[in-house]
Amino acid sequence: MKSNDLFDLSGRRALITGASRGIGRAIAFGLASAGADVALAARDKERLAELAVAIRGLGKNACVLPLDVSKLDTVGPAIDMAAAGLGGLDVLVNNAGVNGLGGFDVMDAPEFDRVMDTNFGGVLFACEAARPYLADAENSVIINIGSIAATKGVGVYGASKAAVHSLTRGMSRDFAVDGIRCVALAPGQVETDMTAHVRADPERLQLMLSHTARGRVATPEEIAATVVYLASPAADFVSGAVLAIDGGRDFFSVQ
Repeated sequence: MKSNDLFDLSGRRALITGASRGIGRAIAFGLASAGADVALAARDKERLAELAVAIRGLGKNACVLPLDVSKLDTVGPAIDMAAAGLGGLDVLVNNAGVNGLGGFDVMDAPEFDRVMDTNFGGVLFACEAARPYLADAENSVIINIGSIAATKGVGVYGASKAAVHSLTRGMSRDFAVDGIRCVALAPGQVETDMTAHVRADPERLQLMLSHTARGRVATPEEIAATVVYLASPAADFVSGAVLAIDGGRDFFSVQ
């Protein structure tokens, strides 16, 4: 196999949650640019429609699926719609997530449910619903977007992402009988709307960067490039891993 073929996703069918902006949008565009047809799931239907037009301009199929993954009973039907629209599924990228509950002083039960249902429950339900479709495909893969917050012990948000990391490792064993690889990514600070409040605080940003070997934040496209790799034949031997993409921050202090 030629080296270029190792990263070719032609004929692959991928579902990306949280695809309307930030990391999810970059992942969707990256997978389509590598040859995959994509199903785009998120709450913002208008943004999804704009992204679908851009992806179709690449000559790839793009299905739009309005979805709030925190509404767990809607996740399975959305997976079914994605598989129907694409003719099956080879790749599931669980990217949808929300920030919040950075500390441990939890006083608002609905907010707790919102964070845990979105960041963890939605991932679990999507994986289980997608499993039959992925099992019918060859060399299928689940890629879950966790966070460096999981390794830093950053409040309830970090705990929700640690649950994603643990789930990925466990599923990599259980889903292996169906030939499904399971991998998680742990991004550090990425230039997205969700983390704009951090970059808006110069002192906080500088402190964080002083504990980051690369001395900068990542772009969404850098995270997407790793997802393209993990979805490709080049990563066929990668499963059960949690890959840090944090500029070296994982080895520094909690700040």
